[in-house]
Amino acid sequence: MRKSKSLFSSKVTMALGIAGLIGLQGLALAAGGIHAKSGSQMPAPHAQPNGKSLRKGVVKVAATGHSPEGSPFQLTVGLTPGGDGTTCGTDSSVVVNVGDTIDFCYTVTNDSTTAMAYSTLVDSVDGPIFTNMPTAIPAGGGTFVFHRSVTATVSNTYSGTWTSRDLLPGYTPDDTVAAAFVDITSTGTGLGLADDGEVGITIPFSFSFYGVPSNQLCIANNGVIVFGVSTCDVAFSNTALPGTFGGAAIAPFWDDFYQPSGNVYWAVQGTSPNRTVIIEWDRAHYNVGAETSGRAQVEAILGEDGSISFQYQNTAFGTPSSFDHGISATIGLQNADASLVNQYSFNTVLPHPDPSSIVWTAGAATVLTATAGVSLDVGAPVIGVTPTEITADAPSGSSTPVTQNLSIANTGDRDLTWSITEAAGDGAAPAPAPQVPSNAQKPDRVVTLTGADREDLYAQRKLAASQGHAVQADIRQGAPRVSRDVVTPSGVDCGPSVQGMIVHDDGTAENGYSGNPGTVSSFIAVDRFTPSSYPATFTTVCTSFVTNAGATSVSYEVVVYDDDGAGGGPGTELGAVATTGTVSGAIGSLVFNSVDISALGLNIPSGSVYIGVRFNPQTQTGTYIASDESGTNPPAGGYVSFDTGSGPAFAPTADSFEDYTALFVRAIEGTSGCVEPQDVPWLSVAPASGTVTTGAAPATAVVTMDPSGLSDGLYTANVCVASNDPAHAMTPVPVSFTVGDVDPAATVAPGSFMFSLETNHTDSDTLTITNSGDVGSHLTYTITEASGACTTPSDQPWLSASPTSGSVPVGTPASVTVSVDSTGLANGSYSGNLCLTTNDAAQPTITVPVTLEVTPPDLIFRDGFDGAVEFTQPIQDPSFEETTDDASSNPYWDGSDSNAPGDTPFWSNLARTGNFAAWGGGWRGPGTQEWSQTVTIASGGPRWLNYWRNVTLAPNGTATLAIAVDGTVVSTTDIVANGTDADWTNVSVDLGAYADNGAHEVKFTYTATGSEDGNCFVDDITIDEQQGSTR
Repeated sequence: MRKSKSLFSSKVTMALGIAGLIGLQGLALAAGGIHAKSGSQMPAPHAQPNGKSLRKGVVKVAATGHSPEGSPFQLTVGLTPGGDGTTCGTDSSVVVNVGDTIDFCYTVTNDSTTAMAYSTLVDSVDGPIFTNMPTAIPAGGGTFVFHRSVTATVSNTYSGTWTSRDLLPGYTPDDTVAAAFVDITSTGTGLGLADDGEVGITIPFSFSFYGVPSNQLCIANNGVIVFGVSTCDVAFSNTALPGTFGGAAIAPFWDDFYQPSGNVYWAVQGTSPNRTVIIEWDRAHYNVGAETSGRAQVEAILGEDGSISFQYQNTAFGTPSSFDHGISATIGLQNADASLVNQYSFNTVLPHPDPSSIVWTAGAATVLTATAGVSLDVGAPVIGVTPTEITADAPSGSSTPVTQNLSIANTGDRDLTWSITEAAGDGAAPAPAPQVPSNAQKPDRVVTLTGADREDLYAQRKLAASQGHAVQADIRQGAPRVSRDVVTPSGVDCGPSVQGMIVHDDGTAENGYSGNPGTVSSFIAVDRFTPSSYPATFTTVCTSFVTNAGATSVSYEVVVYDDDGAGGGPGTELGAVATTGTVSGAIGSLVFNSVDISALGLNIPSGSVYIGVRFNPQTQTGTYIASDESGTNPPAGGYVSFDTGSGPAFAPTADSFEDYTALFVRAIEGTSGCVEPQDVPWLSVAPASGTVTTGAAPATAVVTMDPSGLSDGLYTANVCVASNDPAHAMTPVPVSFTVGDVDPAATVAPGSFMFSLETNHTDSDTLTITNSGDVGSHLTYTITEASGACTTPSDQPWLSASPTSGSVPVGTPASVTVSVDSTGLANGSYSGNLCLTTNDAAQPTITVPVTLEVTPPDLIFRDGFDGAVEFTQPIQDPSFEETTDDASSNPYWDGSDSNAPGDTPFWSNLARTGNFAAWGGGWRGPGTQEWSQTVTIASGGPRWLNYWRNVTLAPNGTATLAIAVDGTVVSTTDIVANGTDADWTNVSVDLGAYADNGAHEVKFTYTATGSEDGNCFVDDITIDEQQGSTR
């Protein structure tokens, strides 16, 4: 039993009538404010961004300004920085800052003799600005003025092409012309298309369709020609136009054709310049079958002169009420972006009996075009401040100032201007309120994603085609997951109890997200973060990644966006920090990567920001940002962007990943030390401002700390360096000034370690170092090894510690990993010491004994007979319940179906338990279905493969169900000889020969050679200690 497409995606017959109308699907407007004069009212320019810290830099804009003189249609561009769209600028060269807006004023002059009514503006950088917008431009010198607002970002050349026409492009159908069917089944080239298949062809002349010339056609088995492309995707289930095809569509008969019967042919006839290309479908309907008398004979004839005709010799399949004469078909035309549609009919009986024809006539429009170019030269300063923190001390009662130099460098290509203020020391943020992001408003920019390109971590997952360029890694496991706070590789705690930490996830990951590496060059995933008080900042971001490709590290950026985008979504990029992180290898032990983003100097006076990751799926293959799909917490209001070459465009995460709750992205908020500058009496900086020109030596500012009148203790403040660096508008430099004596005090725990290992094994534990001394003190330490007293250090090959040095402030313990390795060691006891050298005057040396007992391997009970050990079922998902949809993937089973490449044999038609079972069977011809899983078969006793089988239809010819382990067949059932099963039958196969604690592939293969259908279902597959299933 193969799928019946009408069963799973039934077509609804609707009497919509015959239409020959042009459907203008709306204007495609570019991002940014636009305004038109003399033709139509357009939205006013967007307001300026709010008060959050934006990227600032220098952009030089130069424009050629106009199209060539003397042409009957001219375009002139005037530039106005910060313009409001009410007047046209005259400058062709301006200087602006990154993030500022420039008003582009387009003035079109029509000196021709034909009035223009519709216009299209396409920009070489931003793409289509609008398409076929009503624009009344009188003949004989009439003008039209259009404004749009452009945000300066990077160096680029903008070339704007303005095309105006007196009539909309489109076609008018005429179904009264006598039929002129040309049968090419004996003379044309058969394409041999598979069910729902497509193939590209190149025709020997250029054909113009909706004003666009091309010689590339993609022919679909389902009765559609996709114009201008060599690859396309035409679904078996037709819809009203516009549809999604991957290009412009010529649809003489979009329906679900059946491929084993007949063929699809193409041929070229005539001589230049009067050639025609004919594409003929000689096909039966999928849901009717292969009856010779019921094959449609439909063709499209495309002329070298641009003519189009549809010819219908036969449209009857033998089911008048369901599929005959167009009652389940779509007929019509549409352009590439679906803004122009000429639909003739949808699921409507053709008005004329066979044979009949439809001849399409293109509207004869006058088209005028002009082009003007603009270039942007972008530059920015890049600040570097050293040191990144200042630590100084003064004796008790001293009145002698302490100074330290602050270096301010510029490595950019624009002059750097800087200024310095002071601020009090950073304070800890209050505990954040529970995050319940509001995502009531969705962006008003609709992002359409095409192509079903998702994939699972363990197997392909078939999802709706509308899910687009999204890729997800399903990391659900059969074993229980472990939820715990995880220390990052850098030692920073990313747990929810950290002061100021905002957490949206519930601690356990169910999935991972990325972009399709075949199409996406930049994937962005962000969640919404709302501070608990204002002004606020974020100082640290924690992220966690998972992999299905064995990756151990990932290169990515932590990126922050303002919430000034459409509908409150991500808008202005506030900054990014490039980093390399560790990738988690197991779901029960997620690893967080901690990234310091304080250098971005985020200043958040109100509202929210979006924080997340940006990486290239093409270079980080098989790596995904971990995600929470449990729904325990409220959704985090996230957005994703799939950049396929046209730039980022955000849409809600749930639109692409329907089970999304939150990313594993956490952020620590705090009141920024530089948010509220204030005078610090004991601190001063001179000079307080300056400029570092491009290529010049760094500037020096002297930071002075005056202990006069200060009591003993620790004093903290911030030196705040503001600049015109777009990525670092504010650079805080923390200052710690200690007056008098502040002494560290070291405490270590545990005081000793004892390990016991078999030969050739490793183990580790954690040593915690705490500074319990005076506030303001820093405990420094170094670690060496010794076989005896720490006075004589010596390397111990079996013992190591990491890190081996560090500085520990009061209140922030340090973690050191102590590791032992028994590789190559003989059985016995090994002793050594970790020697900590500290600046604790009372404990300059701390000795931590370490003992390792090396034992022989457990050879007697290695198979698990140390008392009663419960047998664990090795088969994951025995009843296929993790299958996502009919013929779709399963995270634990690999499956294939030769009748439908890309499909799996997992179906919900008949199941013994649950909803799904594996199916094997022919579909009107030979076929093979396979499903397999790699499992560990435990040793120590009988091992039986038990499964349930139900043959509901035995085919003719031959059919077998074979079971193989590691490629060796261990069982074969003759399905034809067996006949049908009265009910589900339990079958057992002895796998004792493979019970060796090793990994083995268990594969089921159903093979049919006959010409009739067959149905063999298999469910509840287990490996047990006894013969016969207990399920």
